[in-house]
Amino acid sequence: MPVDAHLALVAAIGLVGGQAATLALVDTPRAAGPSLALPRGPLLGVGAIAFCAFLVDGAANNWSAVHVADTGAGEGVAAAAFAAFASGLVTGRLTGDRGDAPRVFRRSGLVTTVGMALVLLAPVPPLALAGWFVVGLGVAPVAPTVMRAAGPAPASIAAVTTIGYLGSFTGPPLIGGLATLTTLSAALTIVLAASLAVFASAGRVRHAARAPSDERRGAVENGGRRVLERDRC
Repeated sequence: MPVDAHLALVAAIGLVGGQAATLALVDTPRAAGPSLALPRGPLLGVGAIAFCAFLVDGAANNWSAVHVADTGAGEGVAAAAFAAFASGLVTGRLTGDRGDAPRVFRRSGLVTTVGMALVLLAPVPPLALAGWFVVGLGVAPVAPTVMRAAGPAPASIAAVTTIGYLGSFTGPPLIGGLATLTTLSAALTIVLAASLAVFASAGRVRHAARAPSDERRGAVENGGRRVLERDRC
């Protein structure tokens, strides 16, 4: 099948399937307030972590196979790089998001950094494949933990994920541009830096997950005071 026809068919199936799978979700009443707001305070740190983690994910999706091919692998082995990353991603998604958000972010940043170091230093394809697996294992828990740390407010989740996907969209082209000026391995140091940033920024979101509960408690307390004042009047 020609590539154009293949992509068109997959797009059509995805569109129909996606609509069918989400029809039941559109009956939820629209929440009051803005649908999107710029993150502030602890949420800004969560957004920065989302940006870095999604950049890592986008870079692996776009460049892992090319990188393994540069280590001397054939096309079949090089294509296995994405499968290795995806396998690590699945494993990490199922097992890696236990604990509070700062601990998960710190652990994920450390594991992803180790994986990227192995990727960049690997002299042979098997080690490069192992490195991409570790990268997937490390970055996997960040996305669900970001949603949890953002809190229940729809606007907060929307803001954080928008910043995250900005990293996914901008990272791979930036790596490609730098690779044309230097080498792909040198350009992929951006991914290593992003992994280190996730590790270093973990402590800044210490109170982000608590903020929603504090807001709810404040709302209850304020409501209680209003009732008491009304009763006194």
